[in-house]
Amino acid sequence: MQIPGDVATPAESLSYILIRWASFTSFVLLIGAGVYLTFVQPRLHAAASGDRADRLAARVKATGRVTSIAVLVLAFARVRAQQSMMTESFGDDIPVALADLLQGAWGLGVALQLTAGVAGFVAYKRSRWGRAARVMVTIAIVTAALVPALSGHAAGEEQPLLPMLADTLHVLAAGAWAGTLLVLAMVVLPGAWRGFDESGTGVKDVLVAFTPIALGSAALLVVTGSYAAYLHVGSLAALTSTRYGQALLWKVGFVVVMVGIGALNWKRLGPVAHTREGLPRLWRSALTESAIALLILAVTAVLVARGTPADLFE
Repeated sequence: MQIPGDVATPAESLSYILIRWASFTSFVLLIGAGVYLTFVQPRLHAAASGDRADRLAARVKATGRVTSIAVLVLAFARVRAQQSMMTESFGDDIPVALADLLQGAWGLGVALQLTAGVAGFVAYKRSRWGRAARVMVTIAIVTAALVPALSGHAAGEEQPLLPMLADTLHVLAAGAWAGTLLVLAMVVLPGAWRGFDESGTGVKDVLVAFTPIALGSAALLVVTGSYAAYLHVGSLAALTSTRYGQALLWKVGFVVVMVGIGALNWKRLGPVAHTREGLPRLWRSALTESAIALLILAVTAVLVARGTPADLFE
């Protein structure tokens, strides 16, 4: 049954969905690179060859720099897409003025996205991962995590403080889990494979350092995601009778699959990851898990454009 008002809007255009998906991906990668360098890299450096660990860290920093540039470029792309969407919504040939567009929470989100991009680039440009780099990357991570909360459903709540806090924690958890996983799959595990020796030194230490981060982040995702679902969906019936609820079910399904693959990695592949045969299997599994994470971000890019059941039934 079609709910009155539950129809596609200009915010669901393919181009805007792609911009949001790219933005969310860049946010989690920006966070993941910082989490790796701060919490995983020191353990690898202590356990493995310092030169090899430093080479991997340099590649992660390069990934962080490219991601920071993407965050900056996508901020301008978001502004252009939002301007086009609002102009189309008003049915006017005259574009909405930038000054009007950048007011309020949405405009603050754009400013924070630019801040995240600049701070991230400065942090990942530093040759030494010392206190200054950690301060800058913390600024980048926190500001990046705030952006979706300021431009999504949470900011439109009557009392937005708690919903926005939950959204921010949700993005931080996604970055710590999925972002660090993407860094491992794209940079660290391929580098570890190319530099593999018979002892498999360092591979197990990376997993030992990453596992509690993944488990803690997954738990925080469940808590904050459940709160957002309670706030925005309102009833079990709305999960199947609204477009928002249906997209949310797809997201939950992909998350369950990702958790299952992660559990498999931990239980079956983790113990043999340090072997010549086990490492490529772990890498392939991590790539599969990363692909699922990208699908989750794509569904999220659709989800935030749809009217929530709570709004539709008001």
